[in-house]
Amino acid sequence: MTSVSQAFVALQDGLLRGTWADVQFEDPVYQRWQQAARHAHREGHPAGRGSLDVATLTRQILRRETERSGQAVDLAVPHPTSAWPDEAYWQACGVTVRARQELHMVVRAEPWTPPFAGGADPTAQAMAQHRRGEPVQIPADPLFEEITGFGAYSSAGQQQALRAVWFAAPGATIITVLPTGTGKSAVAHVPALSAVRQGRLSVMVVPTVALALDQERALQALALTANIELPAVLAFHGGLTAAQRQAYLERIQSGTQGIIITSPEQLVSSLSGAMYRSAEAGQLAYLTLDEAHLATQWGADFRPEFQTIAGLRRALLDAAPPEHRLVTMLLTATLTDADLHTLRGLFGQPGPCDVIAAVKLRPEIEYWSAALPSAEERRAAVLEAVLHAPKPVVVYTTRVRDAKALHAALTELGLSRVGLLHGECSTEERVQVVRGWRAAELDVVVGTAAFGVGIDQAHVRAVIHACVPESADRYYQEVGRGGRDGRTSLALTLTAPQDWDDAARMAERQVITVERGLQRWRRMFQAAQQLTFGVFRVDMDLNPADLTRTNERSRMWNVNTLNLMARAGLIRLQHMPPPRRGPKDDERLHQRAWDEHHRSHWVEILDPFHLEDSTWEARVEPVRKEAQREARRSLRLLEQVLKGEREVSEVLCDVYQVHASEAFPLDAIYPQPACGGCPVCRSERRLPDPGVDPHPVVVHWQAPPADLGDLMSPGRVTMIEVRDEGQRQQWLRRLISRGVQVLIDPDRTLHPTQLRDLQLHALRPLLVERSDLLLFTPPLASVLLAPSERDSLPDSWLEPSETPRLILHLPHHTITDGGEPLSHFSARFIRAAH
Repeated sequence: MTSVSQAFVALQDGLLRGTWADVQFEDPVYQRWQQAARHAHREGHPAGRGSLDVATLTRQILRRETERSGQAVDLAVPHPTSAWPDEAYWQACGVTVRARQELHMVVRAEPWTPPFAGGADPTAQAMAQHRRGEPVQIPADPLFEEITGFGAYSSAGQQQALRAVWFAAPGATIITVLPTGTGKSAVAHVPALSAVRQGRLSVMVVPTVALALDQERALQALALTANIELPAVLAFHGGLTAAQRQAYLERIQSGTQGIIITSPEQLVSSLSGAMYRSAEAGQLAYLTLDEAHLATQWGADFRPEFQTIAGLRRALLDAAPPEHRLVTMLLTATLTDADLHTLRGLFGQPGPCDVIAAVKLRPEIEYWSAALPSAEERRAAVLEAVLHAPKPVVVYTTRVRDAKALHAALTELGLSRVGLLHGECSTEERVQVVRGWRAAELDVVVGTAAFGVGIDQAHVRAVIHACVPESADRYYQEVGRGGRDGRTSLALTLTAPQDWDDAARMAERQVITVERGLQRWRRMFQAAQQLTFGVFRVDMDLNPADLTRTNERSRMWNVNTLNLMARAGLIRLQHMPPPRRGPKDDERLHQRAWDEHHRSHWVEILDPFHLEDSTWEARVEPVRKEAQREARRSLRLLEQVLKGEREVSEVLCDVYQVHASEAFPLDAIYPQPACGGCPVCRSERRLPDPGVDPHPVVVHWQAPPADLGDLMSPGRVTMIEVRDEGQRQQWLRRLISRGVQVLIDPDRTLHPTQLRDLQLHALRPLLVERSDLLLFTPPLASVLLAPSERDSLPDSWLEPSETPRLILHLPHHTITDGGEPLSHFSARFIRAAH
């Protein structure tokens, strides 16, 4: 047993003294409680019942202290008022009144043991907020530390992904797969900020305005740390005024914008002209797609412009000087076999295309599920779960009407800190919910799949599904909203009989049929304008003969048709620069040209029989069927999870395993299993498994050859003796300025200020290794600071190498080969001038 936390002692003292509102809490759980209690005292309950929100958060504090201390914990709270809960509210969330005193009453939170849990409390682990595994910290490279202020990488995956970007060839593509919480965002942010110093421009494409504003805030904070000047507005979105948009475009034109954060739709329309001009000037450094798996999706949430970006990117690469072609980064937390195949097809050329995948399943999530006999009983179970679950909590539904009904039911119960977010919400409603969620003003958000992408909240403790998602991938994406702070969270799925039919219908993805797709393509091609041999402009506003009205949905189906054809290899998506207005051009004619450009797509014909029924049956239909087969398979895998047929991590490893192919033998991705608890594990009494952190390897490195010819001899390692640390720093500056990229310092003898000094002399970002075993050392020119406590070198240092290796050592430090002094046959000795 352990004692209660200091925060709990301070809370109890504050409640007894009446000073609870003034206590300075650092714990997010207590801060959330205090915020809710202050709100309750400002607003009060019109019927004098107090706050159910305060009751549920008090339950969370009591259950956490109980789980952590190993003993039941009581709390003295004020008697019911218009702010403090009445006894019915306490009982509704499983809190009993154990004693009544003159000024206070004593309450205790009981375990929640619903019928499906077999006497256990599904919320126990999430309440306790145990940390799953110890975070692995890898010493930072100097440039990373300078820009972020962090002395360590979040993970080996983050380190290797950044190194892959830093040393990528012009025109290369880096596909990065990093689990949530392992530093994915910095992989885009750090290179972009480095490029700003060089006067170049980086573009980040994100799926939502909320995420764009999040990224803007994060980049502004990093720029402040690194003393890099950025304009105040980085996010380009529909909420900007006309004056703000004009100023933004002018900053791009003058080369002072530095970083663009925008949506796919804005990039391929309003910003495309500025992109072409920047590419032609060699200013475009990076194009990043965050949540890149969205570019592979079909169905109701399909965003066609994600795939249209591929044509724009190809045109920007062609427009740029070869040595200044942009590097493409595709970032995602999860990737399936089909996703990787699609992303390679869309963004892999001209190459090289590297995959940096450090895929490990989330160890923080504990999985529970129950099948209810009817929709009404499921609704009651969801309401009960929300009242007893730790906060914040997300409740997912499939249908908008179900989300609205659950939200109404929760507010009717008495909860006020509840948000609602779905695809029909206005921009203003969405912004309001996201703002309240981030500011801890909401404890519960009820939503459809529209809530989640790019809406981070590190401390989510529970995700409840009042539905069956249509795929194992969507399920894992959504339960992954929980536990992003590295602490335990609950994933609870409560199903009703109709859910499986709904999920099956959704799984039959909304990929256009061959018959309808060919009708649309023939109509578009009939009116197409040929631009060059095999390249045509097609109008997205054209409809098949039986449709008379053009709307956004019809336009989406036209784009869907083109993307399906591109996947089948009938066409290649292209992009053309928007019209430029000359000083004497007529305004109306220019606007007409802009309107035409906006409704156009450009395609290159790859198959001359693209209009034939037989071609579509032979080439397009297999693509459709494969997408549907994969969707059915994914739903079946989810069924195995929710019905407890297989261990969760085993199923998810199947979902996210990527197989190597003959064309891409290095593409294999084997997720590292981890499980915070599931029906199979509990039945077999297995302990939670935090898993093992993977260490990916970079395949392609591009760096100028090191100018070390006068110091090297073929087949021999070069030993340089320096008299003291000062002379060692001078030699390091000299070697690094001549192309040495890797500094191996096993004893960590160099101070961060010395490393920053050395970075000033480096041609590229300086890479620092702490091990002399060379297991993951990049194949670049390297210098080793000889370890002081060891006189022998690993065998790998004495083997022939294609890249130069040098050793700096102090006097009287004898380096041996297996105990024998190095000879002039195996080493070249240089004594620095004293």
